[in-house]
Amino acid sequence: MTKRSIGTITQLTRYPVKSMAGQAITQTHVAKYGFYGDRSHAFIDPAKEGWNAYITARRYPQMLGYQVELTEPSDGGVASVHFPKIKIVSRTGQEFSWNEAFLQEMQQYVKQPITMKQHQADSQELLAVDAGGILIISDRTLRKLEEIVGVKVDTRRFRANLLVKLDDAEQEDETNWIGRQLSIGNCRLEVTLPCERCVLITIDPDTFERNPLILKKVNEELGLKFGVYANVIEEGQIQLGDEINLH
Repeated sequence: MTKRSIGTITQLTRYPVKSMAGQAITQTHVAKYGFYGDRSHAFIDPAKEGWNAYITARRYPQMLGYQVELTEPSDGGVASVHFPKIKIVSRTGQEFSWNEAFLQEMQQYVKQPITMKQHQADSQELLAVDAGGILIISDRTLRKLEEIVGVKVDTRRFRANLLVKLDDAEQEDETNWIGRQLSIGNCRLEVTLPCERCVLITIDPDTFERNPLILKKVNEELGLKFGVYANVIEEGQIQLGDEINLH
């Protein structure tokens, strides 16, 4: 199988709690389900089933104001069935753990009773992700969107795990990777499908103000697609600056 270098990793982000702010990291273990600890915790509406049961920032944008991080290095505890403890910090600086006190903190935003869900670290299945283990965007498609919208667009709106800087000579972007494989560090991914966007990208992650123009233009100019999902074929380690090879 032939391969060629197409760019490098310029951002790595893990989201320990679904729909809350991400944790910028410099390296991580890539497990079968995706980045170690990514979307490992979530809030659930027990009255609903399946995907609709997740409590997300689409309806409760205040969730984006909570900064979450694993309390150990990104590759620590990989062999354990339990993830390291997480630390949550509110916009006012108040600290929480994944416990009853934080459940009550979140309950102030949601009228119906909610519960907490924590996945196991040795899971072989996808965790609380939308459609694939890892979400990837490139600097090229980001610049294209900024040209369309006419303003700078914060990458945090798209909640990607990987931001890729494509080589100037590379003619293809991530929209052409579907059905192909990427090797990064000593792991291998298979790009499976485009990411269909929703109202979440209209929400400013700092102010929670909505800008419907962004979703409107993504729909009109990009077919509502921005970024791609990938599943993990071979587990391994990746870090900032790693070369990305397209197979």
